[in-house]
Amino acid sequence: MQTFSHQHPNTLDQQSRRIAVIAILLFAFSGLISGFAVGAFVRPNLGAGTTSHTGSARTPVPQITKTVSLTSAHPVKMGDPVVTMAQYVEKADGATNYIFSAYAVDQSIDQHHGKQIHASGITCKLWLQHVPGGNFVGLPEDRLSKMDIQGPLTADEIANALNFAPGVSQIQPTDANGQVMWNYTVGTFVDPGTYYLVVLMDWQGQSFDWSWRLVTISR
Repeated sequence: MQTFSHQHPNTLDQQSRRIAVIAILLFAFSGLISGFAVGAFVRPNLGAGTTSHTGSARTPVPQITKTVSLTSAHPVKMGDPVVTMAQYVEKADGATNYIFSAYAVDQSIDQHHGKQIHASGITCKLWLQHVPGGNFVGLPEDRLSKMDIQGPLTADEIANALNFAPGVSQIQPTDANGQVMWNYTVGTFVDPGTYYLVVLMDWQGQSFDWSWRLVTISR
């Protein structure tokens, strides 16, 4: 009886095939990994101003701030003008320069005191007068509501007692911060004594207030 034996393929050929298959798989796998690596380096750029989910900082965007001008603001009730500069002893020599400055306030604290009003165009007037009876300065509000302030507002005012510097007027408006300033000398005809410097602020005749400071005039 004949026995037929199976003939096995050459062992060297089988090993070669295995090596080739493994090499192909390794090459394919390495290509896949390379693809991920390249993708990580060339990922889309997150444009300026965009925030990524990795927590990168947002590029600051310039903010445009609009400044609101109070030049044309509707008049509000004013408190007593706040005097910021005044000399309490002055010479009636017509030569020594003095400065008087003040600013407008509202009535946010009480009838006489409040916060500074930042608005231009409030009409102001400064004058020297005798100390009135009762030491209180009263002004005709009917004239103030009509903006009629060119002439003397009290019988105690001394006309032309203050000589204002060039470019400075007795009646002038506040600046954008609600401030006003006068530069002046005292006339030589003013007798030595104690007087009041009175400052008035009149806002379009709809709101007005005034205050005064003692000043001693000497030669």
